[in-house]
Amino acid sequence: MVCSSNVNRSVLGQIVLEKMNMAVSSFGVGTDVKLPGRSRGEPAVFPFGTPYIEMHDILWAADKQLYTRNGVLRLLARDACTKRHPERWQDLPSAAVVAYDVVICFENRIFDICVQDLQDRDALDFKPISLISVPVKDTPQDAEEAMEDVTSLCEMLEACEDLESDVSGIVEAFQETTKRAILHQVCHL
Repeated sequence: MVCSSNVNRSVLGQIVLEKMNMAVSSFGVGTDVKLPGRSRGEPAVFPFGTPYIEMHDILWAADKQLYTRNGVLRLLARDACTKRHPERWQDLPSAAVVAYDVVICFENRIFDICVQDLQDRDALDFKPISLISVPVKDTPQDAEEAMEDVTSLCEMLEACEDLESDVSGIVEAFQETTKRAILHQVCHL
């Protein structure tokens, strides 16, 4: 699961799929973790690797009312129960990336970044990795609403006998059923 900052959509996907006993991790692709702040032009910015609980405590002290009202404190508290800190996709060593058969991105822009990242890496054994973009607006409500579709897609992928052969048909069926415009590409690493 990959979103921009590894705070909202990707972590929620990890939480939901872990409850279904699926092997899943979550990542972000941004240069920094950017959280809604006082205005669109004034996000709260943290480096990847900053513990969720530390971000929570800093924002609590800075403006408890603002960050409670905009939901950021709730997201950070939830995330701290799932993993220690946000992780950046591009910082993963290739040996760790090849452990993933499928990478689900929550924006087409993020999908493009992940595809480019995989294409820029030196191939290890040319293992196929399916990247799928399921665009979801970056709000807690939109993320919650999209998780039913994301879960359905993951169940279809998990149930198939031959992922490499079946993934295109699964993506097509998913698009027809959900009416979501998604992207799919297989990269080799």
